[in-house]
Amino acid sequence: MRKIPKSLVFIGIVFLVGSAVFLVGKIQSTFVASNLKEYLETKGVLFQETQSFSINKIKTTQIIDLKVTKISAKHENIIARIELVENMEEREAQLYTEDKKASIESIFLPGPAHYPGIITRNVECPDEFHPVRGIRDGVSYYILYASERFSYGVCSLDEVKYKSLIGFLYCPKNDVFIEMKLFFPPEIFVESRDLGLLHSLRCG
Repeated sequence: MRKIPKSLVFIGIVFLVGSAVFLVGKIQSTFVASNLKEYLETKGVLFQETQSFSINKIKTTQIIDLKVTKISAKHENIIARIELVENMEEREAQLYTEDKKASIESIFLPGPAHYPGIITRNVECPDEFHPVRGIRDGVSYYILYASERFSYGVCSLDEVKYKSLIGFLYCPKNDVFIEMKLFFPPEIFVESRDLGLLHSLRCG
């Protein structure tokens, strides 16, 4: 029986080990969470939802040192949209949260409505359409109406498509900021129950 040179044996071993490492790396890189809860756990964030939100889309963008991931998920007729920012320091997260709150509230400030000619008047959204603000268990939140395009600033019932919850959470241990938006058909929205869903969002 012909003896195989040691050099060829060594090359073969290196090839096999390298292939194994490549396959493991490939499996890890192609891992996709089956649901929203599972995905958030990979980021050190807990979401103790009773429903299983299946992920429809994930898009990640690198902005200097920040890794920004936008997620769209759904459970039956409830829709979740999440923005998750990694590597964000606490002070940055505070400023970012305040900026987002200011953007929401500015929508409902009185402003001029322009018509052909020189006539203008101030238009103000009725109070019943203004957002309800609060904070619970470290999560700042808003309750407000949204249109069929998931936009805010709805000021009449014929424009209402969803009742929406917006929550903000920062996890200093992981340097992760999260904005979660939940959209419910108005007829199924129950504030006490659905706020519990939003506030099941926790730092791990």
